[in-house]
Amino acid sequence: SDAAVPRPADLISQAASSLCKKYGIHIVFYTDGPFDAGCYFAQSDRLIPIMKCFAQLPGPLRSPIGAGDTVAGTTFARLLAGYDDLDAFAFGLSCGAASCLTSENAVFDLDIIPKLPYKPILSSEK
Repeated sequence: SDAAVPRPADLISQAASSLCKKYGIHIVFYTDGPFDAGCYFAQSDRLIPIMKCFAQLPGPLRSPIGAGDTVAGTTFARLLAGYDDLDAFAFGLSCGAASCLTSENAVFDLDIIPKLPYKPILSSEK
């Protein structure tokens, strides 16, 4: 997001609900730039924000360019490999965060992922 404030949850829910109805999908993952990411589940009409803890990354943020593509691609790859929805998205968010540690677009060291102190936290676990 280019906004100075996060998107309102009700607008995210409405947009995600519309996507689910229009395309017959059951879950929508979303990111909002430097703000929280989350998941929308159509069956329960539930939006679950996930806190991102970039302050805990082992190094300075060099470039966010390509981070969203990294999140999408790595999440999708995990889903295709049979991982649980939230686990796949958490991995994707970790990869997106790792890609911000380099100055190259969507390039990161996969070996750093398990070493990152970054973990998406379900907001309900705060």
